Amino acid sequence: MALITPKEAYNRKSTSWKILDVRTPREFELVRVPGSINVPIMIKGPKAMTYNRDFLLLVASKFTHDDKIILICGNGSRSNRAVFKLASAGYNNLANVEGGLVAWMNNRNLPTK
Repeated sequence: MALITPKEAYNRKSTSWKILDVRTPREFELVRVPGSINVPIMIKGPKAMTYNRDFLLLVASKFTHDDKIILICGNGSRSNRAVFKLASAGYNNLANVEGGLVAWMNNRNLPTK
C-alpha cells in the first residue's frame, strides 16, 4: 500500500487507477472526486457509526482483486482502515490519499463534483 498525495492520485486517476470513496453516502453526495465510486466503510448504527459488515462484499461487486484502487475519505483515517481490510482480503494494488478529500480540496487545481 502506498500513501500518495492528492496530486499523485489525480495523475494516477488519468491512467488505469480507480478511486474508491469510503465516506458515507451523504458526504459523497455533498462533494466528491469526479468518477469516484462510493462504498462506505462505516454506516449509521442504532446509536453511532459502525463498521459496514457488507463493505468487502460491496467492494467485490465493483472492483476485481487486480484493479488498481485509490482510496479516499474525509481526512485519510477511514480510507486507511479500508486499505487494511482490502489488503487482508487479497487486494494488492492499493493507494491511500494522504489527508483525504480535505487535502484534495486544499489543492485548488484538482477537480471536485
